[in-house]
Amino acid sequence: MNIVDINIKRYELPLIKPLVIKNHTINARLGVIITITDENGLTGYGEAAPLPGLHKETLEDAMSQLQQIRPPVISLDYLDSICPSAKTAMEMAMFDLRLQSQKAFDKFRNLTLPVNGLVMAQDTDLFDAVEALIAEGYISIKIKVARQPLAKDIETIQRLKELIGARATIRLDANRLWTLDESLEFCNQVAGDQIEYIEEPLADISQYPFFFDSTDMPVAFDETLVEKGVEELDCMDKVKAFILKPSLLGGLSLTGQFIALAFENDIMPVISCTFGSDLSLRSFALFAAMFGVTDIPLGLDTMKWFKHHLLTEGFKVESGRIEIAALANRPVFNEQFLCDLS
Repeated sequence: MNIVDINIKRYELPLIKPLVIKNHTINARLGVIITITDENGLTGYGEAAPLPGLHKETLEDAMSQLQQIRPPVISLDYLDSICPSAKTAMEMAMFDLRLQSQKAFDKFRNLTLPVNGLVMAQDTDLFDAVEALIAEGYISIKIKVARQPLAKDIETIQRLKELIGARATIRLDANRLWTLDESLEFCNQVAGDQIEYIEEPLADISQYPFFFDSTDMPVAFDETLVEKGVEELDCMDKVKAFILKPSLLGGLSLTGQFIALAFENDIMPVISCTFGSDLSLRSFALFAAMFGVTDIPLGLDTMKWFKHHLLTEGFKVESGRIEIAALANRPVFNEQFLCDLS
């Protein structure tokens, strides 16, 4: 791929409410947008936005590595050497160019993809929020747990199961915040057909074999995928879902490998994000369509945390679904949120 121009700009998007990630309180999302232009005048866009508390690299790390890339040829060896969020940004931009040059939109323009609604178990308006999501058309609700006392989480999820009934499935996410005993107590009290899976319940992943022998609760791997990689995963016969966050895994190409591995092992590939802007959400939805992940609700319901959209035609979830046709137009940015690197 011959590139004639590369441009990098920084953005800052304030959040409606603070986001707490592993003792990091985040009031605004910071990131960079990289623009690459090829010899045919086509332009592709990518985003790097490491999330404090989740990514190992900083935004400055990602920016520095992206600034080392020079036209006209993008070195694949160099991309393999840079941090996950920077590599994701470049692969997003290259993917964007490829969609235009191959007119790949035409293949799946009429698709609509389901999205899981996202709520926090400790939210004071939790039950009203869940009822509103179901009324809007969401068929899957994801609930962040392990951020309040265990007994309160158990009570909350049991009440939610009664509220939701058969109208939607429930996905739980503990973000590795529980001990084995806490995980088993929670899972054995709330397990049931309504629960699709729980993400990463254990702080110590070496305890998963005992966990699987002690409960029937389906489990999804998220951080474990990042740590183990495609080649070293075990317990796959016990895993219900892979939560695939490209900017943590190391790009779209590796995400594609995990999707293939998931389908080979009858595991649900759930494409998700790390609270990036609507540019990332757009790219990941298109990527899901390209890889045939069309019936599994995506983990892309995060724009409700943002006060503003980065794109003038922002990423929209309507009736719990994304219309691919609505993403076909070229991204146009709200320039007031972008600035050149100093």
